[in-house]
Amino acid sequence: MIFQTEKQLKDYGDKLPADKKGTIETALADLKAAHGEKDVAKVDTAMTAINAAWQAASQEMHEAMNAQQKQEGGDANQNPNTDANNNQGGGDNVQDVNYEEVKK
Repeated sequence: MIFQTEKQLKDYGDKLPADKKGTIETALADLKAAHGEKDVAKVDTAMTAINAAWQAASQEMHEAMNAQQKQEGGDANQNPNTDANNNQGGGDNVQDVNYEEVKK
């Protein structure tokens, strides 16, 4: 769990709210200390704390992502003259497609 938390902090640390990241880092420090002391009761308590901290951070990140997607989706639907909705020549609306070349 220590390794996993350190990796997740490295991967997602810049996306976490500062207060949630601080809570996770504190719980990680507690878990490391409990592991070093080989105190099973403290390890269990620290594991519960670190899991709760990640759950709260994940929930907040998920809500923020949903709000952003709603905002982006709402803006495109409110303005029918955007490139995404108005596909009349010359726009930068490029689409990749799969094709097969047939040689005779």
